[in-house]
Amino acid sequence: MNIRYRLPVALALVAAVALLAAPALAGGWAVVTLDSLPAYAVANQPLTVSFMIRQHGQTPWQFDRVQVEAARQGGGATLSFDARQDGAKGHYSAVLTFPSDGTWSWGVESGLYPDRQPMPPLTVLASAPDGTANTPAPAGGAINLPTAVGLAGLVVSAGGLLALAHTRRPWAAVLLLIALTVSGVGFASAAGVSVAEPKARMLPAPTGLMLGQQLFVAKGCVVCHIHDAAKDVKRQFDFTLDGAPVLTNYKGSPDFLAKWLDNPAAIKPGTEMPTLGLSDEENGALVAFLTSGR
Repeated sequence: MNIRYRLPVALALVAAVALLAAPALAGGWAVVTLDSLPAYAVANQPLTVSFMIRQHGQTPWQFDRVQVEAARQGGGATLSFDARQDGAKGHYSAVLTFPSDGTWSWGVESGLYPDRQPMPPLTVLASAPDGTANTPAPAGGAINLPTAVGLAGLVVSAGGLLALAHTRRPWAAVLLLIALTVSGVGFASAAGVSVAEPKARMLPAPTGLMLGQQLFVAKGCVVCHIHDAAKDVKRQFDFTLDGAPVLTNYKGSPDFLAKWLDNPAAIKPGTEMPTLGLSDEENGALVAFLTSGR
């Protein structure tokens, strides 16, 4: 190649590389923080999830095409759901509807790196675990056995009462007494009979450690920090924030950590760690998880 053309070509290549690298050099990354971790979803029923996106982990990020992607573990098409800005700048919500039960992997595409921030796998149930599929009442107003016994006892009691009134015989009095006793037992038993409710599929409540591990991912901690318990999630994107401590064997005070998670800037003004808006339960679960290796 003629030397006159080599320099322009080289400059063009350098410019192209610089453009491709610009997002990384400019810190073109973001952290997605889920408002709350859904316990489960129900197939064919909408589930609304909401989250905050912060560029560089701090500045609310606004983008015109934020999406949530989901795929059923074990195979199946990937679903995409549009997220819309909801409230404050950088805050989004999306309505997810899963066509079938199972365990679903899902994540948020914010328009910045990582291209898809994973969230904890979501259990999708075939039906709600609150007994909505009730057992129908007996058809045609059918009478259960204890009620039938009680009614029969009443009929015999009436006959016994008539016999006693006309004959004044001891056997009529005995018949009346027995019939009244049987009737009373029957109606008392009927009062205690209830239609059996179906057993709902109950989800095991996550323990503090399990919930804390899920929140470590859902709140976006996994983007900046390293923890061995979340290494399978971490390996899905190659990024670690310089200066962010490795948290696998955190040895600090649980009390200090709880205060730090509640309001980092109050302890260290100018810190890159944002305030995540954790509930007391979420704070406690994260503290339990992060200090479990002490």
